[in-house]
Amino acid sequence: MTGMARQGAIVTLAISLMLTTLGSVHAFSVFVVPLEEQFGASRAMVSLTFSLSLISLTVAVLLGHRL
Repeated sequence: MTGMARQGAIVTLAISLMLTTLGSVHAFSVFVVPLEEQFGASRAMVSLTFSLSLISLTVAVLLGHRL
């Protein structure tokens, strides 16, 4: 595999991982009501989970390139 082809494969893999992560975060809204019902949690507790995942994602995006 040439250097350009390898770099293209790495970029494609990185984009795929990022889109999978972002997709799962945005799909969270589908699970809010079932999570409330299943665990008897309040909307605030379920939303806290979503907020923590967004904070983690933000930190990973901001600091991930340094790793």
